[in-house]
Amino acid sequence: MNRSRRRPRQEFERFPSTIRTAKARIHALLRQNPMMSSQQLARTVGCTGAYARIWRRNFFAPGHESDE
Repeated sequence: MNRSRRRPRQEFERFPSTIRTAKARIHALLRQNPMMSSQQLARTVGCTGAYARIWRRNFFAPGHESDE
């Protein structure tokens, strides 16, 4: 059975964003410097400390797989 790919209907599907999310920026910073604190990450990325703390913890979690 030969299926053709459907044309994305939603604009966000047709034109993917090139802007990286805060999570992606936090993980990129942690790859460069794993010793950065949550507060440093929050200031650099421009997000809340709680958000930076969550994604920092997830980055160092045992089952974490890089999405890049």
